[in-house]
Amino acid sequence: YSEFKIGIVDNAFNDDYPINYKDISTLIELLIKSNLKAKFILQSKRGFLEKEFNRLNCENYWSGVKGDFSKLNKSDLIISIGWQSAALKAASTFKKPLFFYNKKNLPYENNVFSLDADRNSRIKKYSKKLWLNEKNIIYKLKKTIRYKKELMLLTNDTSNLLSEIGFYQDNFVNYLDHYFKEYL
Repeated sequence: YSEFKIGIVDNAFNDDYPINYKDISTLIELLIKSNLKAKFILQSKRGFLEKEFNRLNCENYWSGVKGDFSKLNKSDLIISIGWQSAALKAASTFKKPLFFYNKKNLPYENNVFSLDADRNSRIKKYSKKLWLNEKNIIYKLKKTIRYKKELMLLTNDTSNLLSEIGFYQDNFVNYLDHYFKEYL
């Protein structure tokens, strides 16, 4: 039995209006109080995650260096506080399953992720499936940690989302090239 490792990414939440300090504090409090028997790998642009773990007297974490998300490779799954590109890149690069989190619910309901309506619909569908809040995150994490099938389903949903947004096989660069050629 090896300890389950959860990577947490909070990069630049101050720059992202729907994500705030309450999202970090509720997540960390829930994780610590839940007794998940997990180790945490923190990737925090401004150090807020580590400060929150220290504030709650929890030393059950490793902290990554700003800008270097390579430690997330050791995680069994990644939690992105909000829609963080570093979490998406790490999930894609290291083939890790991904959950999104904020205190309430998906704050990007009206966002357009793709100008292709069908693709936009699929991205929103997967985002909703992967988006957790303070009411359901511990239940979903316990289920995912305990049951291999749940982890496989999460991995599949993550892979589908990443494929839709173009994070595989240099698709992201090709997608941006296409976007700029067609829409500028």
